[in-house]
Amino acid sequence: MTTKQTAASLALAAVSILFVGLAGAAPTQGPQAVIVQNPATSPVPTRDVDERDREYFSTNIQVDCPNQFDCHTNFVEIPPARRAVVEWISCQATVPTGSAVWMAVGRPPAVGYLSLTSLFTSSGTDTFSGSQSMKLYLDHNDLSTGPTRAFVSINVFPFTSTASSAHCVVSGYLTDAVQPMPPRPPNS
Repeated sequence: MTTKQTAASLALAAVSILFVGLAGAAPTQGPQAVIVQNPATSPVPTRDVDERDREYFSTNIQVDCPNQFDCHTNFVEIPPARRAVVEWISCQATVPTGSAVWMAVGRPPAVGYLSLTSLFTSSGTDTFSGSQSMKLYLDHNDLSTGPTRAFVSINVFPFTSTASSAHCVVSGYLTDAVQPMPPRPPNS
């Protein structure tokens, strides 16, 4: 057998093995689902590639109102050149029986209000609850060099000397603030 014949035989054998190997492989059935089963204590890290500047937050807030009409608690600091966007608020409030109550979230001039529904009355107090999705844009106060704080407040009417309280969850994100366009120069 010549060198050319040996090389040709080896090449034919290699091609035959390749085709036999491919023919024995199971055909794919289109896209396959990926299943991730991490425990809640070790979540899969994710990243929003479309909105890289976003910092998401979800915070629990306790607002205690001892003997006052309106009390508030700060829940997020808005650094300079940033904007907080509140997307969700959920609250449960306990107030003196017969009182009306509403919740506010934000920082002036942007304030969102949450209507609460009466759940039950017990031992001289009424319990209210409410949840709402929203898009509330809270910009940094340009007059301040430090962070600006956004708040959640409980408002009770009529005023009584009995304490009120609320537990709230606020969710949203911090993002880069949109810079306003500079003023146009006057036409000459």
